[in-house]
Amino acid sequence: MKPALLFLLPSIGVLAGWFLRPVLRPESTPAGGMSADSINAADAAIAGKFPATSGKAAVPAAPAMVKSEALPPVNLKDPKSSLKSLIAFSRSSKNPLRSQARLLAFADQLSPADLKAFAIEASNQPQNYWGGDSAVKDILLGHWAEVAPKEALAFVTGSNTPATRQALNAVFSQLAITDPRAAEAALGSLGEGRKKGALRAMAISIARDRPMEAITLLDRQKAQMGDFSYYSVMSIWSRQDPGGAAAYATSLPDGQKRSQAMNNVASGMAQEDPNGALVWAKSLPRSSESLNLVRNIIGEVAERDPQAALAMAKEQPLREQRNLLSGVAANWMATDPDGAVNWIKTMEDGATRQQCIGNMSGYAAWSGPGENLNALMGLLPKGKARNDALERVSGNLGWSDAEASLTWARTLPQQDQDLVIGKLSGSLASSDPKKAAALAAGLPPSAASVDASTMVASQWADKDPQEAIAWASTLESEKARQDATSAALAQWADRDPEKAAGATASLTDPNARRSARDRIAAGWAAKSPEEAERWAQSLPQEDRYSALASVWNAAAGDNPAKTAASLAAALPGASGIDSATRGMAVSAGAIATAWVSQDPQAASAWAEQLPDGKAREAAMASIAEQWANTDTMAASSWINQLPQGRPRDEAAAKLIEKITPTDPAAAFTWAANIGDSDRQWQSLKSTVNAWKVYNPAAAREAVGNANLDETTRVKLEAELK
Repeated sequence: MKPALLFLLPSIGVLAGWFLRPVLRPESTPAGGMSADSINAADAAIAGKFPATSGKAAVPAAPAMVKSEALPPVNLKDPKSSLKSLIAFSRSSKNPLRSQARLLAFADQLSPADLKAFAIEASNQPQNYWGGDSAVKDILLGHWAEVAPKEALAFVTGSNTPATRQALNAVFSQLAITDPRAAEAALGSLGEGRKKGALRAMAISIARDRPMEAITLLDRQKAQMGDFSYYSVMSIWSRQDPGGAAAYATSLPDGQKRSQAMNNVASGMAQEDPNGALVWAKSLPRSSESLNLVRNIIGEVAERDPQAALAMAKEQPLREQRNLLSGVAANWMATDPDGAVNWIKTMEDGATRQQCIGNMSGYAAWSGPGENLNALMGLLPKGKARNDALERVSGNLGWSDAEASLTWARTLPQQDQDLVIGKLSGSLASSDPKKAAALAAGLPPSAASVDASTMVASQWADKDPQEAIAWASTLESEKARQDATSAALAQWADRDPEKAAGATASLTDPNARRSARDRIAAGWAAKSPEEAERWAQSLPQEDRYSALASVWNAAAGDNPAKTAASLAAALPGASGIDSATRGMAVSAGAIATAWVSQDPQAASAWAEQLPDGKAREAAMASIAEQWANTDTMAASSWINQLPQGRPRDEAAAKLIEKITPTDPAAAFTWAANIGDSDRQWQSLKSTVNAWKVYNPAAAREAVGNANLDETTRVKLEAELK
C-alpha cells in the first residue's frame, strides 16, 4: 500500500484554482465588509463573462448552465464568524472546485490587513475543526504568504504554537514558488519536527514542475528517507515524467534512496503504460531489483485491471507465479467478486489455488454472506488453510452484519460452525451481549471457545460491567472464567479503575482474581501510577506483589527512578515468596531497560545496590544489554568492575550476545571469564559457533590458548570440527 500524499498538500482544487485565478484585488474595499454581490461579481469575472465591479453587478441575461451558489455575506470586522460562514459555504457546495474558485476571488479582494486577520483566525482553529477539508485555511494562508511573505514567514517561524503549526505547510508551500530562497533560509530557525514538515511542503510544491530541483533541495537539507519527502517528490515526478524519473533513479547508487525511487518510477510507469513498465523493469541488469519492480508493477495493475495483471503474472517464472497470482486474486475479489470467484473455479486444485483463496477470503466478507462466499469456502478442503480462511471471513463479517452472518454460519458443517460462531459471538456482543454470551457458552471447550468468551465479556462490560462479570463467573472452564473475568474488569477499569478494582474483592477464584488485578493495575498505572500503586499496596499479600509488578512495568518508561525506588523498597517484604520474586525480577529488568537509556550511571548504581537475588541479576543483565546497544565500551567497563558472582555473569552474557557479531575475539575472552560453569559453556559455545563461520582458524587458536579446563576445551574443539 503506497502512502497517501493528499494530507501533505492543499487540495488539488485549491492548487488548480490558485494558479489559474486572475488578479482581482481592487485598490479599496468597503470598510463595513464585503458584500455577497461584489464577490459574486468577481466570480462572474473568473468565468470571463464581465469585468469585476465594486458595487452591485448586473448579471448577463444569457442563461447559465449551472447556477452558482451565492457566497454568504462577510463582515470583515468579525473574522471569526465570517470564517465559519466561509467554511460552511465551502462544505455545502455541490461543486468543490467552483466554491474554491469563489473563495480565491474573495481572498484576492481582501486588503492585506484583513487577509492577515482571516489567515491567523484560520490558523487558530484546532486540527480536528477542519475535518479533513482545509481548503479555506490553505487559500487564506497561501494568499497571505503571496501578498505579505515576510509577515507570513515571521508568523510561522515564531513561537511553536498550535496556530503556527497549523499554518506552517500552507505558507512554506506557497513560498517555495514565490520566494524559495527566503523559505529555505528560514528552515534553520525551526525545530527538527517543524523543519521536516516545512521542507516536505516546499519539496512537494516545487516538484510539480521542477522535480529535480525538489530532490536537490532535499539533498541539500539532508532530509531523512523515513519522513516520506523523497517518496512524495518521486511519486509526483514518476507520474508526470516517468522517463526522466527513471533516468534519475537508475543513476543513484545502491541504497534505500535508489530502491524507493525505482519503486516510485515503476508505479508511475504502470499507471500509463504497464507493458512498457514491465519491459523497463526486466531490462535492468540486476535480477533482484528487476524482480521486485516486476512484482510492484503487477500489483499496481491489479488494483485497476485484475485480468490484465493475471495475464502478466502468468508470464513470469513459475517460482514467482504463486505469490503474484494470490496478490492479483485478492485485488480482484475486492473489486469484482463475481469475476474473481468464477476465475478461481477454473484454477486447478493445488497449493497455488489454496493460497489465492486464502488471500481472497479476507475480501469475501465485504459483500456479506452469499453465493460467492459459499463457493469460495467450498473450494477449500478441511485443514489449516480452510480454518484460517474461515477465521478471516468471520472476523470481518461479524462487524458488518452479525445476524446475517450467524444465519450463514449455521449452514456450515458442525466443525466449521463452532469456529465461525466463536468469532461472530464477539462481534455480536456489541449489540446483543446476552445472545452472544449464549452462543459462546454453547461452544464445545477449546481455545476458540475461551477466546469467544473473552471477547463477549469485554464487549459486554462496555455496556454493563457487573452483568458481564457475573456471567463470566458462571463459565465452566477455569481458563475461560479467568480470562473473561479479567477482560471484563479491564474494560471497566478503562473508564472507572477505582470501581473495577473494588469489584475484584468479590471474586472467589484466586487465579481469576489475581489475573484481573494485574490487568487493572497495568491499565490504571498508564493513567495514574501513584493511584495504581497505592491500590496495589493495599492488596493482600497473595496478590500485592503481582499487581505492583504490573504497575512498575507500565510506569517504568515515564519515571524509572521513582519506579526503581518503589521496587527496591518492596523487595524485603517479598523475600521468600517465589511468585513475588519472579515477578519483581521481570519488573527490575523493565525498569533497568527504561532507565539505562536515560541515565546509565544512575541505573547501574541502583542495580548494584539491590540485594542479591533474581531482581538484581535481571536488572544488571538488562542494563548490560541495553547499554551495549549504545556504548559497548562503557558497558564493558562497568561489568569489568563488578564483583564475581551471578549478577556479573548474567551481565557479561548479555554483553557477549551483543559484541559477538562484530568482535568475536573480545566476546570469547569475556565468555572464558564467566564464573558459573553452565553459563560459561553456553556463552563459549555460541561465540565459537558464530566465530568459526567467518574465521575458523582464529577461533581454533583462541580455544587452544584459552585458560580453560580440559573438558571444556575438548567440547569446544568438537564444535569447531
